[in-house]
Parts: sequence; C-alpha cells; structure tokens
Amino acid sequence: MKKISRITALLTRLQSQRSIKGDALAEHFGVSIRTIYRDIKTLQEAGIPIIGQPGTGFSLLEGYRLPALMFTEAESAALLTAQKIIAQNPDASLRESFDSAMVKIKAALRSRQRDKLELLADNTAPSTRSVPPASSTYLSAMQEAILQKHPLLITYFSISQQEETRRKLQPVGLYFTREHWVLVAWCLLREDYREFRLDHIRTLSLVHEEQYTPTLSLNAYFEQQKLRHSNHS
Repeated sequence: MKKISRITALLTRLQSQRSIKGDALAEHFGVSIRTIYRDIKTLQEAGIPIIGQPGTGFSLLEGYRLPALMFTEAESAALLTAQKIIAQNPDASLRESFDSAMVKIKAALRSRQRDKLELLADNTAPSTRSVPPASSTYLSAMQEAILQKHPLLITYFSISQQEETRRKLQPVGLYFTREHWVLVAWCLLREDYREFRLDHIRTLSLVHEEQYTPTLSLNAYFEQQKLRHSNHS
C-alpha cells in the first residue's frame, strides 16, 4: 500500500474506533510500529487532532469528524444488519469489500452512534446455520468484468460431466440462490448462454485488452428461459 493511501486509511480507521493501539495498526497495515508513528506524526502536522495515551493507544479528539453523510439510527441499523447477512455470504471478495465500506461508514458516525451500533451488533444474528455454503472469491472480479465489459477466461468444473474445461465467457449478469452465486454468460466454447456457479470456478482472469457488447440483459435472459421452459411443458 502506498504511503498516501495508508495514511488516508489510517485516519479512517482511527475515526471508526474510540481508540486503537499502535501495534494493532502496524499489524493491520503490514508495516513496522515506527512507520505507524511516522504516519501519525504526518497527520498531526497536517492539523489532525490525534491523541496518544500509554496503554490505550491513539484516538481522535472527541468531536472531530471527516466530512461525510449523516446517517440516522435506523439507517445505521439497516447497514449493520446488511453486514451481518453479508458476513455469511459465500463469496469472500464481497465480504471483504463490505467490511471495508462499513469501516468508512462507522467513521461518519458520532461516538454515541458508534456505541449504539456496537451494542446492536452484539445482539444481531441473522442465521444460526452451522454448515456454511460452498465458498468462492470471484464475485468482485465478475462485477468488474460486467461493468468494464471485459471477457473472462475460466477453468470450470462441471458436476454433471465430472470434468474441468477452459472457457472464454462474455458475462451477462449474476444472481444469488441463497446458497451460491451464479454467473450468466455467453460461452464461446458452447456458443450459447450458460450458467456457472462461482464456487465451481477453479481459475479466473479478465481479458483486459478486449471488450464485448452485451446482446442480452439478465432480465431478458430470465424471460428467455421462462419462454423456453413453457414451450417444453
């Protein structure tokens, strides 16, 4: 992480918590404790009111806040609930992105609001399921491919065929079945639209030097599937 990005992230983390020790910050950012002290000094010299106390760690002066949107308690509670639900989502990239966003959201709250949110967090559990669904790590990459219209190269394991195949795909969209994420894409190998469970993808890479023009939306694909099933029934 570059210094400017680390210092910005450090300020956001300081504002999202009442206090945090220097060694915890060093571990989080993967740097030495001396580097954290230098970063803290840089922020202090820039006018950020950071207080350091032995045994407690660093904290921002009460009342100092980054310019940010204000959230009502109901909005904050809704975001907390969403975080709890997403924490059980099978895709690690989604969980990591949302947790990062929640750190920034908490930084926008006053300390009293953060305390209430932490109390609510301790008493919110969306599921008691003991067996987690199959996991994946590719959701963020899929979303990037859809947004940037880049093809994907994947190695896919088919349960029905019990084999791995290399595929080049043009992503259409994603949907969630409560157990796993599914990608809908045009498959150049099969020359047809296919569905791919993300937890069955073994390798994935974006073809950044290429772009494609989608010929079908996700809703149009679902309508097409409904029509196909109705014609077969």
